[in-house]
Amino acid sequence: MNHIFKKATSTAGAILIGANFFMAATAYGQEPAKQPANQNSPAVEEAIKNQLPNLISSPLAGEKVTLTVVVKDGLGQEGHSEQVVVTLPKPVFRNPVNPPLADMRKTLALDARKAPVVATQMAKLIQDQQANIPNPATLQALRDIQGAIAGAKNDAVLDQAVTDMWKVMMQLEEDHMTKAEKELRDADKALREALQRNDVSPQDLQKLMEQARKALEDALKEKAEKAQDPQSQKEYEKMRQMMEQMKKLMEQLANKMSPQQQQKMAQQMQKMTQQMQQQPNQTPQQQQSMEQQMQQMMQQMQQMQQMQQMMQKMNDMIKKQQELRDKAAQQENKRQEDMQAVQKQLSDMAKQLDQKVDDQKAAEQKKSDDQQAKNDAERDALQKKLDQDPKLTDEQKQQKLDDLQQKQQDAQQQQNDQSQQNQDKLDQMKNDLQQAQKQLDDLQKQNKPMSQPDAQKMAQQMKQMQQDLKQMQQQQKKQEDMAKVQDQLEKLANQLDKKIDDQMAKEQQREKDAAAQQQQKQGDQKQGDQKQGDQKQGDQKQGDQKQ
Repeated sequence: MNHIFKKATSTAGAILIGANFFMAATAYGQEPAKQPANQNSPAVEEAIKNQLPNLISSPLAGEKVTLTVVVKDGLGQEGHSEQVVVTLPKPVFRNPVNPPLADMRKTLALDARKAPVVATQMAKLIQDQQANIPNPATLQALRDIQGAIAGAKNDAVLDQAVTDMWKVMMQLEEDHMTKAEKELRDADKALREALQRNDVSPQDLQKLMEQARKALEDALKEKAEKAQDPQSQKEYEKMRQMMEQMKKLMEQLANKMSPQQQQKMAQQMQKMTQQMQQQPNQTPQQQQSMEQQMQQMMQQMQQMQQMQQMMQKMNDMIKKQQELRDKAAQQENKRQEDMQAVQKQLSDMAKQLDQKVDDQKAAEQKKSDDQQAKNDAERDALQKKLDQDPKLTDEQKQQKLDDLQQKQQDAQQQQNDQSQQNQDKLDQMKNDLQQAQKQLDDLQKQNKPMSQPDAQKMAQQMKQMQQDLKQMQQQQKKQEDMAKVQDQLEKLANQLDKKIDDQMAKEQQREKDAAAQQQQKQGDQKQGDQKQGDQKQGDQKQGDQKQ
């Protein structure tokens, strides 16, 4: 019987693994062909077995075989490796019927001439072990296989018997297995197939690992409950507790492992589920070996957890550094915006100062012109008034004109001094603004921040400028208000002078009229007296004449 096992690989082609067994024969009744092969180290053999398809159902499971790897690409070109030696995995049976059945199956697969012997052995086994075959369907299937072997006329019947024997053996195991053992088998199969497909998502692989872990925990709990030896019971319970701890680690590492790390953990988990199935009744040495595997896996998970914590700390540090960089960038942007705002504010203030200077000059010129016109009008009014006063001498009139001129000159000088002070303040502000703008421009070109003292000094200068401008505006308004009051007082004074002049004119007119009336009265009286005298003289003269 030739046995060819195939395994699919990448889309580039297929790998064909041909296995020539030491004890295999090319046909029933022939001696097995002996092939030279290279011996391998246990590590190499383990690596090769991990890449093989599941050969546990082979009649030669547990035997050493030589393998030749044949690689075939899409163009049909083939490459052959050297022959290597590996030991195929050996199944472990729980049902006592299966070990002798496995030996009979191997005997039948290797030598067709021993079919009658195998049929006889099977008949005796069925009769002796009926108590361990509780399923009637399984018992009948086993009797049918025994009958087929006993009456086989060709290799095809025997090949089918070898296949059917494996199916019955699996059914016997199924019938003999507990719930925990079945769940462990199913979890192991699902995880093994997922690893072979290599296309399972990390989330699904995580679920399969948890199912396998839970199945292991339940199986260990069951073994601890059934163990007769107190030491074995203690070891199983210890391993079960390790599975509980492993659950916490797996939950903490969920979605945090790299695909390679998760694959490695899944392989180790599958190795433990497989070992638990292959060693249903573990010896102390096997228990110790499995415990070491669990400890090794937990150590690796703890190391991964520590690495994850270190990575998290590093990520937190990187995040913090990034936040600091972002904050520094934000501060730099704010600094730039603040400097631009200050520059704009300085520019606006410079424009305001320029406008203020122009307005101040225009206002001073207008004020000077108005004052000059006012002085001229005041002098002319005084001159006219003096000319109308006949009581004053020329020296007195000139003195009053000189006093008015001196008063006007003093007021003009005071106004000029105030204007000069305002102009000096405006010039100083303008100079300070130009220096501040130059300082900001230099810092901007050098891409340097303004120092805290300089910023405070500039802010203080700008604040002082604003206060000075406000004070100047208030002072100017006050002067304007005072000028208005002064104008009103002068108008009132002029009105009063005019009233006084009118009153004096009226008084003079009244005096003239009174004098004229008095003179008229005196004239009339004189005239009356004269007439009376003349009348009297006339009357006397007439009297004299009459006499």
